[in-house]
Formats: sequence, structure tokens, C-alpha cells
Amino acid sequence: MLLLSLWKINYFNSITTIVFYTFLTLISISLLLSFKYIFKMNDSIVRKLILSISSMCISLLIADYFLRFGTDKLKTYLEKNGFPYKSLYEAHELGWFYIMHPNIEFSHQKPEFLHSRKTNSIGLPDVELKMEKDDNELRIIALGDSFTESVGTTDDMTWVKNVERIFSKKYPKKLITTFNCGVSGSDIIFEYILLKEKLLIYRPDIIIIALNTTDIVDIITRGGIERFKNDGTVKYNTPPVWEKLYATSFVFRLVIHKLLQYNSVLIREGEYKRKQFNALGEIVKIINKFKQLAIEYNFNLLIVLHPQKYEVDIGSYDPEELNAILRDNKIEVLDLLKIYSNKNQINQKNAHEFYWPVDAHHNTKGYQIMGQEIAEKIIEQNYIK
Repeated sequence: MLLLSLWKINYFNSITTIVFYTFLTLISISLLLSFKYIFKMNDSIVRKLILSISSMCISLLIADYFLRFGTDKLKTYLEKNGFPYKSLYEAHELGWFYIMHPNIEFSHQKPEFLHSRKTNSIGLPDVELKMEKDDNELRIIALGDSFTESVGTTDDMTWVKNVERIFSKKYPKKLITTFNCGVSGSDIIFEYILLKEKLLIYRPDIIIIALNTTDIVDIITRGGIERFKNDGTVKYNTPPVWEKLYATSFVFRLVIHKLLQYNSVLIREGEYKRKQFNALGEIVKIINKFKQLAIEYNFNLLIVLHPQKYEVDIGSYDPEELNAILRDNKIEVLDLLKIYSNKNQINQKNAHEFYWPVDAHHNTKGYQIMGQEIAEKIIEQNYIK
């Protein structure tokens, strides 16, 4: 099934590429013929130019095929995992709430693994949430993106479930209930709205927010709290006008990245640094809003900062200023990159044992360590009485 899906995507991409360069050839020849009649060009010269245009477009098509199928360097994360191009600036179809369709079965189908999941009536990847709360029950809500959803392992081995098992063993007289509210592609702005509008009614005792540097990219492309519109929709920031061409042509991508110096978010480096700094400011503001909710609704809040695989490889977050800005704004976080390094758990030499090489999410071993460190921090903070 996976091979068939990948074949269909590659087949569609091949047809799209051929159609694009055929269209480019026809447009170029049509313009040339127009010039011929306007400027009375010699037929022999026109034929030579038509041949040159056709040869050039065929050469570009061949180059495009090599860049598309011969290397992964110009592919997006989704394309590397066998999916078609998807714009970072494309708004989620369910509006204010970055959730999935309710009560469905779905799969994380990647070249390296295949794991099935179900959503509940809210559209979150966990069992149905019970409204009534027992007297001895401790409720933990985990918010985050695909690392909290725990892409790369089964639904019973997520870091959230690991936390639940650790606490159930340590506190046998308590009923430990965890709600996994992580959704692939979500960000901390969406998570605030989800908690405020849909999850507070379940009376959580502890809220865990798993934060990573993809949240910065998400805010750069989607905007901050202003993305939410009064009509229940969201509006992301506007992509470059040439993005559709970028999605179609790998030759154009090569020009964009190597010649014009745009990054993977389709922004030049100087401008990106400015937007990055602004996004960090938005993260600080939204964490302070979470803190206000924690006071108002009497729950403990834990911010977990966790690294992507390449950040383990380089030994720092990208951007490096992330931790300093959070610290300067008196925001305490559980820094997993620092802990992994100090305890010699996950490092540059062994990262491949805890992250999938291509997909780059944790595998089961990685989520086990992540859950263990989060649980230890909660115990250390005396959040469970």
C-alpha cells in the first residue's frame, strides 16, 4: 500500500513536471511567433530559435527530473517522506482549532514505519475524554505538535503514555489520566486556543506544553494570535507570489535557494532573522497567556523545550537565542537538549538510535526517554500531592 501511494505521488509529480515544461515551451514558441509577425523575422532564424527553445526546455526537464528524483536536497520535509508539496502558508481547513476530523481511523504512513491511530469526538488522537472527574483522579493534558502526538511510535508508547505509566506506578492510590492533545502541524498559538476554548472544561491538574523550534517557523508563516478571525476562520501570512512555480519546478528551487539565497521558508536570511525575533516575542506573549490561565483555573503548567534531531547533532537550538529569550522573560522550561547532554542520554554519536533517520521524529526509545524526563520534572516540582 505504501509503495503504491509513493508510486502515485511520483507519477503525479512526473506528469505535472512534463505538463509545466510543455506549457513553458509552447508559451515561448508562441511569443517567438508573435515577434516574427511583428518584426518580420526571417523563417530560417525562427526555426533555429524554435529548435533552441525546445532543446533548452528538454534540458530543463531532464535537470528537473534529476533534482527531483536523484537527490533529496531540494525536497521539503513532506516530500522526503513520500508526500506531495504542501505550502507552509496554507491555512488548516478546520478553522480556529488545529485538530483532525472527529472519530476517524488514520495512519502515520512513512517509508520507515506505519502506525494506526484513532481520533475522539473532538478530533484529537486519544480515547474519548470523560467529563466527570473522580475524587482521587489526577488529570494531565499534553499539548504540542507531532512530537506530542508521537509520530514514529504506536499509540501506547507515546511520551504521554510513558508519563502515565510512571505516575500510575509511583502513585498507586491515584487514578492517573492523561489526554494526548498533540496534533501534527500544530503550534503553541493554536494550542492556547484549543486549551482555552475546548479543554478547560475537563478540569486538568497539570498542563504540559511541548515546545520546539518548529513553533517559530509556524508563527513566521502563520502569524500570531491575529491569525484568528471573527468569522471562525484563520488567515496565515501571504506566501511569495512565485510559490506555485517553486512547488512545480525543482530547477526554479535551485535558483531560489542557491542564487537568490532564500531559505526553506521562502524568506531571505536577513528578513528571516527579523521575523524569527518577532516570532520569539509571540511565543513569550502566548506563554504568559498560558500562565494567566493556570492561575485562573488552578492548574500547574510545565513548558518542555525539546530538540529536533539536527539540533542534537549541532549541540544547540536553532536559533541559539531561544533559551536566552525565554530566560530573560522569566519563563522556566524543562530543557531536554541540556538534560540529554548532561546525562549523556542522546547525543551526536547515538542520536540515530533515538530518532528516525529520514522522518526525524523520535522512535519508541526516544519517546521513552522524553516521557521519563518529563515525569521526573513533574515529581521534582511537587505537582502531585
